[in-house]
Amino acid sequence: MWWLALLLHTSFAQEFAAPVNPAPPDVSEKIEHTRASISEDERKGREALSHLFLINKKVRDIARRQEQLNQKLLSQEASVRATAQDVQGLEVRAEQHKVMLNKRLRQLYQERSQDDFHWLFTAQSPVELERNHRFLRRMIDSDHKQLKLYIDALRDLKAKRIELKSLVTRLAFMQKQAQSQESELTAQMREKSKLIADLKKSKDVKLRKLKGLRDQQKDIGDMSYAFFEKKGVMHPPADLPVAREYGTFVDPNFHFRLTHKGLFFSSMRPAEVHAVFQGKVVYAGKLPGYGRAVILDHGDNYYSVYAFASQLKVREGATVQEGELVAMTGSSSPLFGPGLYFEIRHFTDAIDPRPWIKDSVIKTAEK
Repeated sequence: MWWLALLLHTSFAQEFAAPVNPAPPDVSEKIEHTRASISEDERKGREALSHLFLINKKVRDIARRQEQLNQKLLSQEASVRATAQDVQGLEVRAEQHKVMLNKRLRQLYQERSQDDFHWLFTAQSPVELERNHRFLRRMIDSDHKQLKLYIDALRDLKAKRIELKSLVTRLAFMQKQAQSQESELTAQMREKSKLIADLKKSKDVKLRKLKGLRDQQKDIGDMSYAFFEKKGVMHPPADLPVAREYGTFVDPNFHFRLTHKGLFFSSMRPAEVHAVFQGKVVYAGKLPGYGRAVILDHGDNYYSVYAFASQLKVREGATVQEGELVAMTGSSSPLFGPGLYFEIRHFTDAIDPRPWIKDSVIKTAEK
């Protein structure tokens, strides 16, 4: 990534730190200390946002796993219900077998005397004896079958009860695990969000303090201002209408959503492009996806990008002042035609340039 290479450049913020006209040392030191503290807050904020991004990713992963878990839970609950019904059915069958066997045993007990079985041995012929023998064997087989069914039913009932207990235990564990993960991530998100809010509050307080110090140092030149101090008062890089804002839009031809990370200024003829703030040229040349481009390093990890130029008016390593000519607009933008594509980046992240430019000087292209 070309932004990674940019971050390796030595920050030149100190080049702009020295005031044009010397100011009281204590005020200058306070300004530099406050500026450095704001820059450190921004670094910590970016680090916290990075952690928050990772946490959000984990939350999305947990949400996906939660969805899968919910499906498993529904399946497990269905299994529990089905198993519970099986257990109930087996209990009914076992009770029926028990009643039947008790009844049979009572019958056998009542017919225990030999006289009660005399009919088995009063056969008058071998045929009658064989018939009586077969009847006795069927009776014994029936009793044996009923006893076996009862034993099998008890065995199945025991197995189903064990299975039901296992399913209920697993279901409870899965629910507890999901709740635990969700609670942990929610706590982490709350912690990181609070840290970011505290850093923003700290930065706002220090910016107000810095403004107060500036009021004490009326004779200091613009060269000593930090990029973040000029938010909302910068002039646009070109005196042209804005044709495309920062954010997402739908391609009119192919109907897919695209992310636009800067502002596009429309121009039917070559127009001058000026630096929005003093800085050092860290790149000037052709850049894949950006055409001819100029990248300025403004210190404190802030960069501005001027792309799709027809001509470049500066070279790498040069130091430029606010408003200085850096390029001419071109016609190489594949999506929006002739004009200038402009970005502001903090570290490697593109941020909306709109809040940095004075509203009253921004033109909007007619639809």
